[in-house]
Amino acid sequence: MKKITSILLFLSALLYVSCDALDLSPEDYYGSGNFWTKEAQVEGYMNGLHNNLRSSYTMFYVLGEARGGTSRYGTSSLGTSMSYSDPIKNNMLTKDNTGISNWYDLYG
Repeated sequence: MKKITSILLFLSALLYVSCDALDLSPEDYYGSGNFWTKEAQVEGYMNGLHNNLRSSYTMFYVLGEARGGTSRYGTSSLGTSMSYSDPIKNNMLTKDNTGISNWYDLYG
């Protein structure tokens, strides 16, 4: 009985000590537990997000107002075309549509 108690005590002490080895932070990348700890990390993320939005500003009209039904179709008073492609008129934009496939940049 004393031998079993000694073995159980030894195994529980070994188990208690071994848990510290599992609490290591990754050294080659930022994990979820150690990324949002500095203000510079948040600023870097926000700068990247704003860069994505600024680089895709040309698509705001196509992906916003053109789908909202406020656009006219046909010919303008200057004789230029006001028509957009059928996928935009029908609000059927997907990532596979040629020319309007970069809508995903708006979401960071």
